[in-house]
Parts: sequence; structure tokens; C-alpha cells
Amino acid sequence: MRRAAVQALGEIKDPQTIDTLITALDDQRWQVGEAAVRALTKIGTPAVKPLSAALRDGDEGHVRRSAARTLEKIGTPAVRPLSAALKDDDGHVRWLAAKALGRIKNAWAVEPLSAALKDGDSDVREAAAWALGHINSTRAVEPLVTALADEDEGVRQAATEALAGINDAWDVEPLGDAPENATDDLLRARA
Repeated sequence: MRRAAVQALGEIKDPQTIDTLITALDDQRWQVGEAAVRALTKIGTPAVKPLSAALRDGDEGHVRRSAARTLEKIGTPAVRPLSAALKDDDGHVRWLAAKALGRIKNAWAVEPLSAALKDGDSDVREAAAWALGHINSTRAVEPLVTALADEDEGVRQAATEALAGINDAWDVEPLGDAPENATDDLLRARA
């Protein structure tokens, strides 16, 4: 019944229901939480500000994670709050924010994602490299070249694939600073 109620709120798309839907993200039944994500996505831009607050202030990690997934589905209006989430205490929230920014593909996120390449969590660094490759901006080349020397193999691989996919990356000077063995990996990934 709760799921049906949340779905109905999504259908009417009334911004006055946003707080109720954000509360439903924390429902004990996952189906209700998923319905709340879909309903908030349908409401769209008016839900960004309250979802941003839930992303920052939610007591439970899963509420913050649901808020990040919802913001991703809303798209470009959510780029700034997702960029701020790259500094969240919860590593999974930071990972989700990086992935969401890569799927949204807004060039405004290049700088915060580049900073996330220095995150203490290798999964977050890998997600940031992946996201930068999807945004496809030559502004990401220099930080990605630096990531080619990361201690984690997954991060290095993601940076290699990101650089291989960035249009005009080969025309950017910092590529010459890539570690010796990385150039061969780049050539293979580019082929």
C-alpha cells in the first residue's frame, strides 16, 4: 500500500509532496524506496534542492545513496549538488556521485572530478577517472595523465581508457608526461 501511495504521488508530480517522498526513501521495504526514487525523478528540478539537503544531511547512508541516484536521473540541474557529494564522508556516496556525474556528462563537473582523483578511496578515484572519460573534455587530460601513475591498477586502467576515449587527447601537451609504460597502454586502448 505504501508503494502504491508513493507511486501515486509521483504521478501527480506535486512539488509539495517532495518531503514525504524523501522520507519514503528510508522506508523499511526497498520497493517503497525505489518507488520514491522514481516519483522524485518525475517531479524533477523542484526536487533538486531538498534532495541535495538529504544528500548532505541524511542520517543513514542509504538515504544519501538514494538521493544521489535520484539526482543522477534528474540530470544537469543536479550537477552542483552531486559535485559537492564528492566530498561526502561515505565512500559509497562519493562513488555514486562520481558515476552519476559521468552519466550526466556535463563539463562543469571536470574540476570536482579531477579533485576526486586524489580521494583516499581507490574505488572513488577509479569512478572519477571513468566519469572524466565519459565527459570527454580535454580539460581532463592533465589530471588523468597524473592518474596513470596511481598506486591502484583499477585507477590506472580507468585513466587509460578515459584518455583513449577523449577526443583530441593526443593533441594536449601533458600527455607527454605520461609514465613510459602508460603510453603503450594508451596506444593499445586507442586501437
